[in-house]
Amino acid sequence: MVEEMEEFNLRVQVGTLAKRHFPRMTRIPALKIQRLGDEEYQDGPAHLNAVTGIIYIDERVSTFQEKMTKILILHELMHYQLYLDGHPNPEDENSYE
Repeated sequence: MVEEMEEFNLRVQVGTLAKRHFPRMTRIPALKIQRLGDEEYQDGPAHLNAVTGIIYIDERVSTFQEKMTKILILHELMHYQLYLDGHPNPEDENSYE
């Protein structure tokens, strides 16, 4: 039950932050908490799969919702807006997939 509430709160953060900071974003990405052993697990606090429109937040940082997750979500939303605008990621062209 606590995990479901944490994930719900993170989804609310995504919507709120996207609307506030990216008003022209045409699609708001979904959010999932990634756990060790998940098929799509990538080591790191957060990552974006822009093709599927999902932001993954690592379970180890998902409880730090006061500031850390907001910063991580904003970072991934920037990447997602760039993806929607057709700009490649300057760090790694394949990181959106």
